Amino acid sequence: MEHEIPESLALMLETVRRFVKQDLEPISKQVEDEDRIPDNIVQTMRDLGLFGLSI
Repeated sequence: MEHEIPESLALMLETVRRFVKQDLEPISKQVEDEDRIPDNIVQTMRDLGLFGLSI
């Protein structure tokens, strides 16, 4: 039996995937080396609502 995910969740997942691919992957080495996520990335995560997610 397959379960469909709600459209709002599917849109959020796509948004997060795009964010990771476009914004996080290119700087992954920098983040690892500095052990710090740049402020602009944290702000984007905030703007996307990633800090308020209920899992």
